[in-house]
Amino acid sequence: GAPTLVLLAQDRLHRLARSRHSRSFEDQSPDDLVQSIAAEAGLRSDVQLSGISADWHQLNESDLAFLLRIAARFDISLRLVENSLRAKPEAPDPDPLPLSAQDSVLKARLIADLNHQATESMVNGYNLADDTATDYSADRLDPAPGGATAAAALRDLGWESTERVPQPFARSSAEAEAYARAHFRRQGRRFISGDLVCRGEPSLSSGREIDLSGVSPRLRGIYQVVHCAHRFDNATGYETHLKVNKGGWRP
Repeated sequence: GAPTLVLLAQDRLHRLARSRHSRSFEDQSPDDLVQSIAAEAGLRSDVQLSGISADWHQLNESDLAFLLRIAARFDISLRLVENSLRAKPEAPDPDPLPLSAQDSVLKARLIADLNHQATESMVNGYNLADDTATDYSADRLDPAPGGATAAAALRDLGWESTERVPQPFARSSAEAEAYARAHFRRQGRRFISGDLVCRGEPSLSSGREIDLSGVSPRLRGIYQVVHCAHRFDNATGYETHLKVNKGGWRP
């Protein structure tokens, strides 16, 4: 057959993926950590991860894997935005893109799943410096989503449960609170998850929000885009593939 030319393009995150270390960062906050490693890679940074000071250990990991691991503790996604490493909570989209399952959305699959949900997330740990146990329980989403949450649905069904989170291990009360809140938020905002294929929308990217209509009244509303891929081929033309999450519904 005819020869095929394949182009593989990478953004500047490859600088972090190609650098591997075993090292310690003593008495630094996660914000300091991200800024330092980003600067080593020649990247700007936009960071609002955590101000908790502690010791952090990079164990034969690439810089990217290490930063992803630390950011996940606080339910933060890393991505490159205009050549700046972004590590901060998602902000509400001031202009969610309207999409309709009866028009611009070509395929839609939405699932409301209580299987991995709980009414409370609890983190236990130990502060060696103070010789005291640490614990914290989180039971609400902040900011609150529109509609009833998964935890509210579980309470209505009489299925209340506490999920104990063994990892990461909390070394202080501040870490216990941060990890419990992050875990509960991460699970809660996945109450409704979906895969969408729509006509090409170049303005969409991870972190944006869509206002979905043309579906069941329970599932209508604002969804956050957690993964976005723009694709083009001769058969289907330009399409945008999305993975979306929503933390509440209208029962």
